[in-house]
Formats: sequence, structure tokens, C-alpha cells
Amino acid sequence: MSPHAMDAPVNSLDVDALRSWMGRTVVTTDVLTTGAVERFNATTRGSVTSSGAGSVNPLLVWALAPEAVAHHELGEDGHPLRGEFLPPVPLPRRMWAASSLSFYRALAVGEPARTASTVRDVTLKHGSTGPLVFVTVERATTSAGELAVHEEQTIVYRDTPAAARPAGAVATGGTPLADTSDVLDTVVPDPVLLMRYSALTFNSHRIHYDRPYAMQTEGYPGLVVHGPLIATLLLDRYMAHHPGTDISTFSFRARKPLFDTAPFTIRGRTDIRGNLSLSAVDACGEVCMTAEVTPR
Repeated sequence: MSPHAMDAPVNSLDVDALRSWMGRTVVTTDVLTTGAVERFNATTRGSVTSSGAGSVNPLLVWALAPEAVAHHELGEDGHPLRGEFLPPVPLPRRMWAASSLSFYRALAVGEPARTASTVRDVTLKHGSTGPLVFVTVERATTSAGELAVHEEQTIVYRDTPAAARPAGAVATGGTPLADTSDVLDTVVPDPVLLMRYSALTFNSHRIHYDRPYAMQTEGYPGLVVHGPLIATLLLDRYMAHHPGTDISTFSFRARKPLFDTAPFTIRGRTDIRGNLSLSAVDACGEVCMTAEVTPR
């Protein structure tokens, strides 16, 4: 942990002070076990035929070596207190908005894995919901001593929506468009699925399992489906429909939250180069997440 982790709180939206967090790094280690792979597959694989015996969704990396934050170091929302690794952005809502990943080798079962996460950028923008602070985190995961996954992750902080604005409004602006591509699967995001994914990733954010908190404190219509869980389901369904494909890159962008109040569909369309555009579409037909897969 950086020696500056316990610096004094940053004044409201003092971007220069927030940018002083750039360069901070945290390193976590783990060993990928057969049991961890089985628990991950049991959670994320749905009604579509499995993508093959022994295959591992590379987004398992998000469940590998999560930072073990002590209970007394968590905030009221269940997230780690701000000002440790991530900067203390004084905006209440936090959303994993996007990621871009490159895969270089498979995660090796039984071998040590090391993930180094570094804050690379902090920027302030203004959207329809007010100020937005974007934090870019670079993550590099080595497995068996070799680089396995490189990721650039974008986290966005925003204010609580005004009372007149519907809960769960789009965080980054814009209106999600309807998607008419092929349906790959329908997902029922029930509380059990959300609880199991929270457990896999050591994610204690209360919006995913504490319904009174999610609805009464955060103002959501139900439990919020994890962004990385949606992304994982998108890639898993791609793997199920393209068995044996070696994946080179994967990226996603969250456009609108999904909740446990209704099923959503996973859709996809392949271009002439074999790349696939994926989307998660809610019960109203609006796109809540988009993703791109590039096979090797």
C-alpha cells in the first residue's frame, strides 16, 4: 500500500489533489485452484451448453486475488474506505463503467498468480447527472511467472440522482438504443446469482445483496446486477456458441444498470472478420451493456 494512503481527505472535487493518487499500486497474490474454477463455472454458466470440458472463462481473473479488506476498513456502502488505494472522490455513487482486456496466456491451475493494480489517471467531466469523476486503473496479472492478462479499467463516480430523475438513470449520459441482434440466452438475475458472484469476488458492496439498502438508501428499484458479472455472462455465452475459440481481447462498456427485478437477454452479432459484438438488453429492449470480443 502506498505510504500516502492515509492522507487528509480531499476537498470537494479538488481534481489536482485527487490526481495525486496517480501511480499508487496495490499487489495481490493467489493460487488458482480446481475448486475455484468449479465454483466460478457453477455460478456463471447458465442454460446454454457449456463451452467445453476444462475451458475457463478468462474473466475468472476478476475473482482471482481480490484485495482482502478488513471489515473495519469498509464504508457504510460495504466498499473499502476511499483514500486508500482509490482516491477519496466526494461523490456517493461508484460504477465500474468499462474495461478493456488483452489475454496472453491461460490462467494456470495450481500456479501462483500475481495482480498489480495501479491508478493511472483521474479526470473530471460533466454529464446530464452533474459532475463525473473517472478513475483509470491498470491491472497486470501474471500466472506461472508470465503475463496472462492486461486490463485497463474505468471507474466512474457521480452524484445521487435528483428526486425527479428515475433511480438507476444512465451514469455516463446518452440514451441506450434497442438491440435487434441474435438472442444468445436469457438470464434471470436472482438474488442467489448475485450473492454467489459477490462471494466469488469478495465484493461486499451492499447494492448487490442488501435490498433495503439498495432501495431506501441508494434509491434503486431492486438489487443491482454487478457490471463485471454481466460482462462475464456475455463472454461465457460467446464461448458457449464458439467452442474452442482462443480469445485475444475483450472489452465492455456499461450504459445503464440492470436489476434483479426482471430477466435480461444476451445478444450477439458476428462481423465478417469473426469479431463479435455483444449486448445485454433489459426487459424494455434497452441496451444496458455492450461488449466486443476478438478471437486470436
